[in-house]
Amino acid sequence: FHRVNQKNAWNELYMKHERTWDGFADILWITEHLNKGTEILELGSGNGKTLISLLKKGYLCTGVDFSASAVERIKERLASTEEERRCRLIVSDVFDLPADTGTFDAIVMTYLLNHLTLNRAFELFGEIPQLLKENGLVFAEAFGPGDMRNSLNGKERNGILYNYHTMDDWRK
Repeated sequence: FHRVNQKNAWNELYMKHERTWDGFADILWITEHLNKGTEILELGSGNGKTLISLLKKGYLCTGVDFSASAVERIKERLASTEEERRCRLIVSDVFDLPADTGTFDAIVMTYLLNHLTLNRAFELFGEIPQLLKENGLVFAEAFGPGDMRNSLNGKERNGILYNYHTMDDWRK
């Protein structure tokens, strides 16, 4: 039930706001470790800010998001571009990926962890190895307690859950 509410809230956000988190992402923290042509899975792609930045650098990308509205935003942004041919998009909850999702050289999660409880995040980490090729890498970026939005920690705003986990939380 809770994931359904989250999904609806994200769909509504992406339908209402055409340019939610628009622009291009700083991806050097990812690309400095990968060769061009690497196959990347982005979990929680949103409207494609990170995904499209990776595509523009020559990577082969699969983006997953449970918001159909977000995935439509990516399709609109990629329409008739060279990057469109190197991108596969899947509308799915990251906890219920299709069997044919595949395996990847790298998995990227940009701010996805901020919208999961710590227990759910660890559950997701348990599923990641089956999605990675041998010697695959995982890149995760999340806001921490020092973020200006930390007052939302453990709360929902507009139906969307926010969590700001500490380094000690991740070490447990």
